[in-house]
Amino acid sequence: MSENHGTAVRDHDSSPMPALGLWAAGAAVVLGGSFALFWARGLYLVPPKSVTNLDDPDYLYRVPFSPLVENVIGVAAVVLFCVGVVVLARATARNRLDAAWWIVVGLAAAAGLITGFTWAVYTAPTIGANIGAGFMSLVGTPVAVALLLGAAGTALYLRRRARRHRS
Repeated sequence: MSENHGTAVRDHDSSPMPALGLWAAGAAVVLGGSFALFWARGLYLVPPKSVTNLDDPDYLYRVPFSPLVENVIGVAAVVLFCVGVVVLARATARNRLDAAWWIVVGLAAAAGLITGFTWAVYTAPTIGANIGAGFMSLVGTPVAVALLLGAAGTALYLRRRARRHRS
């Protein structure tokens, strides 16, 4: 077993296993994408006042911080997402990350995007009932959980496959 620059562990003929740096990059993709999508709701998902009378909107949840903090978090999330994708892509191109691990990242990132969109719907200004929040609670949550379970199952399979190649 050898270590390639601390980013991945490779055995003689087994596929590369993600090391701590690659796990962090995967987490950056998942969390960065989730927060970036939530932040984008402030840019695109709020209807203009000319379309609806949102002088005094209702909220299921109000965003707990100022627009400035929200923008800083949003920009940081976009940067985090992009850096995570670049790190994972470079590791894959340099054969330090088995391309099969992109399935795990993709499933977890999809769950993160659903979570970010759900939070965007929960915090959206409305007039009266927020039907989207109920829909996202009933449909989005089980789909996100299923995606996370799929990511966990795929990760376990890939780890077992790599262990079998070592023995």
